[in-house]
Amino acid sequence: MSDNVATTTASLGARHLPGQIGFSTEIFAIGDVHGQAAVLRGVLREIGGQPKALGTERVLIFLGDLIDRGADSIGAVRTALAAGPLIRADRVVMLPGNHELALVDVLDRCDPALWL
Repeated sequence: MSDNVATTTASLGARHLPGQIGFSTEIFAIGDVHGQAAVLRGVLREIGGQPKALGTERVLIFLGDLIDRGADSIGAVRTALAAGPLIRADRVVMLPGNHELALVDVLDRCDPALWL
């Protein structure tokens, strides 16, 4: 296997992917909140105000970068963690972004100078 990411990705081949989405699934994806907790709360209020059809699965996916840059990273994380019931989601998926991974790296190394 090559260290070249493009080569590695291209050589994966066809395969069954878990988590296939049915026609009765509505997906809301939110990314790059960057500590803007108030904005995130507003977006979630809008999503929560959308009617959910009977028999429909509602999935909320956070695409990473909840933290950093904005004034309220902790509030953004807390809001994301509490978002499921707020919007009547059946599933919530939280993916880490490069800012979360950078924070984990700093905490693992205990070197605050590495933080962005």
